[in-house]
Amino acid sequence: PSTVRVLPVAVMPGLGLPLTGTWIRFFGVRYTILGMWLLARRGIAPVLYVHPWEFADLPAVDGVPRRVYWRTGEWMRRALATILDEEFDFVTARTAVSDA
Repeated sequence: PSTVRVLPVAVMPGLGLPLTGTWIRFFGVRYTILGMWLLARRGIAPVLYVHPWEFADLPAVDGVPRRVYWRTGEWMRRALATILDEEFDFVTARTAVSDA
């Protein structure tokens, strides 16, 4: 039988805003890195979630708000590379839930 595991997304201490792709795009990479370091100092493993579409170079579509396209594609790929360059031990979600 299969088991459903919960892997909660990290939130910025004090603000309660998630460390997800949307907030990376709106607040920048440094916001996310700061949140990850603050959580790590508290002994909390930060879980960062980014939607796969945020890495795509999206074409403009009539009726879709500009905020959807803002800082996606190449910008988000560079942002993720910057985050992955930080001194954290990164693992996949599968590894994180199997270690719990």
